[in-house]
Amino acid sequence: NIYRKIAFSFIILTAALLGVILYFSFVKVTIKITPKAEGAAGNLIIDVYDVNKNPLLNKGAIEGAVDKIEVSETNSYPATGQEAVGEEVSGRVTIINNYNKNQPLVATTRLLSSDNKLFRLKNTVNVPAGGSIETDVYADKPSSDMAIAPTKFTIPGLWAGLQDQIYAESKEPMSYNSKVKKHILQSDIDSAIKDMREKLLAKAASAVNEKYGNYKKKIYRLDENSITMKVDGQADEEKDEFSAEMSGIVETVAFNTEQVIELSREKLSLSLSQGKELKEFDKRGLDFASFGLLP
Repeated sequence: NIYRKIAFSFIILTAALLGVILYFSFVKVTIKITPKAEGAAGNLIIDVYDVNKNPLLNKGAIEGAVDKIEVSETNSYPATGQEAVGEEVSGRVTIINNYNKNQPLVATTRLLSSDNKLFRLKNTVNVPAGGSIETDVYADKPSSDMAIAPTKFTIPGLWAGLQDQIYAESKEPMSYNSKVKKHILQSDIDSAIKDMREKLLAKAASAVNEKYGNYKKKIYRLDENSITMKVDGQADEEKDEFSAEMSGIVETVAFNTEQVIELSREKLSLSLSQGKELKEFDKRGLDFASFGLLP
């Protein structure tokens, strides 16, 4: 009986142990690890060599074009400074002669409107009998209220018996103008210089795109030390307009971006700390900040 109990106990313990072993054999735990993504950026200096001018300098250099293009531009600009020096009211009238004789009228002959506003002939005319003639007139005392609407004019210098047969009519309103004297402002010259620089860069862009159209990336800038500027006028000079001429040298670097992308990807990967790796590279983030030309 004792041995039987020991045997049964051993069998039970063995079965329990097998059950535990089987349990842990079928139970599993899945651990999911998600890497934390971080943004990274860096700077890279790349040498661009011109195959027609220089040998390959180092492993990090890329093939391209390096050039200096001379550009020039000439343009005219209005002077915006002005000083009022007088007023003028002018227009045109038709002088009608219903009399049987020609009627000569000298310059400055008076014409009086129906509301007693005085105008004068600008030129001497000879109005044919039974006909009419169109001519210029101006206000005797110019002011804004002399810009009257179309009306009929008498000629008070004629004999009273002729004034109803020889008279004038206007078909258009009289025009009021303020006479001004223009001069160049310093701001006009400054604006001209700014505009000329933009025109030079636009001309340079056209020349670079035409000459180096086989390259995907083209960078250019105006060499400040090469700029020459001539202005046909100076501040406060009395002129309606002035001309300006500018010339300079545009420094140009052209290359394809494939090698730049690969070098940038490699440089960024090496700059990461231990335990990190580059998952993806966004080439849209490439920014070509500046460049310098070696002599």
